Amino acid sequence: MRRGLLGEMAWALCLLLALPLSASAQLDIERFIPALDADGFLGVQGTRTPGAERTTYSLFGSFGSSLLVIDRKGVGEIATVEQRVGSVFSFEAGLGERVALGLSMPMVLYQRGDRLRPVDPELPAQALADPLVHLRYRFIGDAGDPRVTQRDGPGLALQLTTALPAGDDDGYAGEPVMRTELQLLADMHLLGAGLGSSLGLRHRFERRTALNVELRDEMTFGAALRVPIPPLYPLAGIIEFRGATDFASAETTAVEGEVGAVLPLGEWSITLAAGTGLSSGVGTPAARVIAGFRYSPADPDSDGDGVPDETDQCPPLPEDLDGHEDTDGCPDPDNDNDLVPDIDDLCPNIEAIEGRDDDEDGCTDKLR
Repeated sequence: MRRGLLGEMAWALCLLLALPLSASAQLDIERFIPALDADGFLGVQGTRTPGAERTTYSLFGSFGSSLLVIDRKGVGEIATVEQRVGSVFSFEAGLGERVALGLSMPMVLYQRGDRLRPVDPELPAQALADPLVHLRYRFIGDAGDPRVTQRDGPGLALQLTTALPAGDDDGYAGEPVMRTELQLLADMHLLGAGLGSSLGLRHRFERRTALNVELRDEMTFGAALRVPIPPLYPLAGIIEFRGATDFASAETTAVEGEVGAVLPLGEWSITLAAGTGLSSGVGTPAARVIAGFRYSPADPDSDGDGVPDETDQCPPLPEDLDGHEDTDGCPDPDNDNDLVPDIDDLCPNIEAIEGRDDDEDGCTDKLR
């Protein structure tokens, strides 16, 4: 693995370990964490991995309203978190062709809400959220080969996500104990269209109560559809819904859905989406708007033939390296252009004279 990639991963892990742990963070109400790469959807992760030594970076922002509304007896409904603007910076690296390691760093850029009681502290306008570490293994489907440009076919993967307890106090952005989530991911891609789903179990290592709601293990789920829009190619539309529940009450069941679009622009992609909550659970927004950018640095030799893409006349196709015009980056299946493929041509670099190759072995027959 390249030193640069190892250095980036080590630096990111050091940042996570250096974050101050908070023992009094109350509750993480954030329900949207973007997929780590462009093979995913909005929040539903795809099964593919970037490929060996390849990376993806992304920055997403979201606006949510009425994320935490408490019905207090004798007072009525109190919007404890009325509005929130958040961001998530993500980094993903391929470890081999079937494994990926990712980091997500959520932050609350701005939020406002009302106090439940006059003696309660004001809601902090900014907050650091719990960082997430992701490990994904794709066990069914093609390996993450960067030379494959048309990524069609089905896939299955397992992804383990760990939330580190580093959220700020009283910001509803973190919890004081570590959480893990194991997801089974499935997807199918064909000619630019994609269908994905996830089913997981989120485990809390310690049960606790926040805002009179007992926080327990949850089942998580999601489904997404991406469909190309031919008149606006390469623009594609996305429909997605996600949710989580512990099957205990409406307060602990959160479901939301979004409609959006993604526009690939070479190494970059732009995503825009909007949606609403489909339940009344904690963290379910009345409305949500999402915008994001992803960047996947291009391989300087995408077909791995030793000819850099900047001079490769056929970047998706590897050179055949047979001693004939090996510097242009294009394969030459018939070097001498005598219509006999090199694989069957006994004289691959000498053209057979037309009409004098009766046995079609690529060599001119000797005169009798």
